[in-house]
Amino acid sequence: GRIQRSENAPVLYDYRDLNIPLLEKMFQKRNRFYNKLAKSGTVKSFTECFLKFEEDRFYIDNQTNAYPISVLDLNVNVERFNDDVIWKIRMSKFDEETGVAFAEILSYKSYVSKQPSQLSLPLLPIEQIKFRTIDTSGLLRSVVLKKTLVNPKPASEIEPPVFYMAEPTETYTAEPTVIYTAPPAVEQSWAFERIIKIPFQQIRFKNGSVEMKFYLSAIGKDMDIKIFNADVRAEFESIKEYFAKVFKTKSINVQLSVKHNGTKVLSYEAASEEINEINAGIIDSLRFEFVKKNFMKFRDQAEHKAVQTFDDLRHTNKEAGVLLQNETALMDELLKMGSAKHFLQVKYLAAKHEAAILKLRFILQPFSFVFLLAGESKYHLVWETLDREEATYLWRVDKNKEALQSAVKDIEISLLKMKEDGRIAYIKNAPSNFSRIIHDYGDVQKGFIEWKGLLEERLV
Repeated sequence: GRIQRSENAPVLYDYRDLNIPLLEKMFQKRNRFYNKLAKSGTVKSFTECFLKFEEDRFYIDNQTNAYPISVLDLNVNVERFNDDVIWKIRMSKFDEETGVAFAEILSYKSYVSKQPSQLSLPLLPIEQIKFRTIDTSGLLRSVVLKKTLVNPKPASEIEPPVFYMAEPTETYTAEPTVIYTAPPAVEQSWAFERIIKIPFQQIRFKNGSVEMKFYLSAIGKDMDIKIFNADVRAEFESIKEYFAKVFKTKSINVQLSVKHNGTKVLSYEAASEEINEINAGIIDSLRFEFVKKNFMKFRDQAEHKAVQTFDDLRHTNKEAGVLLQNETALMDELLKMGSAKHFLQVKYLAAKHEAAILKLRFILQPFSFVFLLAGESKYHLVWETLDREEATYLWRVDKNKEALQSAVKDIEISLLKMKEDGRIAYIKNAPSNFSRIIHDYGDVQKGFIEWKGLLEERLV
């Protein structure tokens, strides 16, 4: 597209191809700039153009796409337009949300101008044209109205015909009767092509597809649209808001092409770049966005229980169950937050955690974890916070199932006591199997190496 500037109002020149998605997307970007020019007054907002009629359709200026005459708000039942009818109109307003253009008829008998128009109507997605006033005589000279029956008799009042048998007067040979069958009528159809915006809140996620509704004014009712994507799941219905954040938009763009007969949709094609981009990478981004926003809020969902498993978190938070399949997935997302104070320690402990023996435990306030590490002769339960300056707490446990189950319960009770009485009171009366490791925050890497060495010394 380009703008020719001169002493007069600038002239817009552009090319639009609805059949090539990339070119259409590029045009929509330029068209947004054209609209800004129109709003700022750089180009005229009043557009003069010509409507060239052919039977039951019309063309705007010299474009090749035809519009059904049902797009025109004429308030009369028009069957078709007469030959060589051309109207000259001026558009005064265009509503981008509804696709309705408001215009004034300047002439009912005109000729097509070869001069380019400002921000011409073919560049705009028109669904209906409404006229401020219509001259009745000018309209009637241009159209052929639909014929209607006036007060026809009901079938019950029509008298059946009476037949009489005449006496034959002479013999004759009847001519063979030839029956001609008329060819089947070809159903008329029209095309509608437009890039539409659908808010995420109006999209319904299904397994393998997304569904939405769109009001098609040409048929006067909603039509159902389905776009397929094998990576989409029905569970995404509860996390729509996160898609909007990842895509940084509240709506998706749908390139819609519809074939209809004026009363119903015959066929359609729909595609959306945003829906096509939903894949494993986008889901990973959603997980991180969800965890970053919500993992600190988990503490408010079950304060009555100090230690929780991933199953507890998924039960209290439906969205967590959709995006995070297990505790490993949650831990992976948490470890992407490399700025946490104990990031290196938690990453190390997560790699050593005996997940086959004990599910990872979460403490919601402060947000922290209880890991199970195995020594040569003992189990070790390790409590580590993620982003709070607390020491690492360790409990040594006999290497059997019963002792481990009992120790987990004792630790949950101990954590509740720490919350009520404070950690200092617990440390003074700590059991003999308890110990702790103090963190050095001066040099992160050096502090981690020293912490790792002290931990490994105690893993007996």
